[in-house]
Amino acid sequence: MSRRLPVSDSNPALILNREKDTVFRSRDHEFPTVNPRARVELIPRARHLANFDDPDGLSDAVRRFACELTAVG
Repeated sequence: MSRRLPVSDSNPALILNREKDTVFRSRDHEFPTVNPRARVELIPRARHLANFDDPDGLSDAVRRFACELTAVG
């Protein structure tokens, strides 16, 4: 990536991207190189504003990630 993201490679990270936002999705494959514990997940039916296009999909993705964090400890 041209700019390094301010993330720690020791912490899990959830990168949410929009299924129909192909401009931003073009670099999805680069996120795990910055943080190997990062997971990229697509919000179905969402274009640029996932919270408007698919609020349930966005909430579900965040909820799943939060449950995984609390299950691990």
